[in-house]
Amino acid sequence: MLHPGDITKIDKGLFVNSLHWNVNIEKNYIFSELINPIFQQSGDQIQVRLSVKYLDETTQTTQISQYVVTLEKDTNWIIVE
Repeated sequence: MLHPGDITKIDKGLFVNSLHWNVNIEKNYIFSELINPIFQQSGDQIQVRLSVKYLDETTQTTQISQYVVTLEKDTNWIIVE
C-alpha cells in the first residue's frame, strides 16, 4: 500500500535516467528540468503526467516533451509503462 509521503520521495533522477533509456530521443538533448509533474495513484501504482524540458545542443533551442508514465514500487520506484 502506498502512503502519501511516498510520492514526495520519488526522485527526479528516476525520470531523467529512465526516460533517457525508455524513450527514443533521436537528437542530442540535455536534460534541463521537469515541468509540472501530476501524480495520480491507482492501486499500487502511480500514474505521472509530466513535461520534460531539454536543450538541443545542435540548435541551442529548447525542446519540451510530454510523457505519461506508470510507476510501481519494488525496492525502488520503477517505470513500468
